[in-house]
Amino acid sequence: MRIDRVLYKYIERELYNYPGNVRELELERESILDSMSSSLGDGQPRGNKTSNPTLSKVERLMSESTIIVSMDRRVRALERTLQRLSPAHRDFFKMVYCECRRDKLNICDELFISGSTYDNYKHQLIALYGYELGILDVLA
Repeated sequence: MRIDRVLYKYIERELYNYPGNVRELELERESILDSMSSSLGDGQPRGNKTSNPTLSKVERLMSESTIIVSMDRRVRALERTLQRLSPAHRDFFKMVYCECRRDKLNICDELFISGSTYDNYKHQLIALYGYELGILDVLA
């Protein structure tokens, strides 16, 4: 199956963003938990306005939950994709997308694969991840 060029580039960009998405997801979760524990305070009034700590926590969770849900969906989809693929595909993913290596020939030498196998691994990874995200209807 041929994947549209725009979709292919979008899915590939998501693969390159995976390490950043994992870090950002953890930071968002920690910031929400920290804000909830630190906003308890000492019970003394601050300023002249009426505070509602429960409402402020709920508002923060509601506004940031869409970001967290979206990132979590992408991270989980890639984890499912990597579980379904072979260890060679996982090594390929780490070298190309996590380490952001662009040297195709050196990667092929290190993984003991040919250039066409490199291209096949890349296409299979992008197709399966696109399927897991729900962007592609049928596996390529």
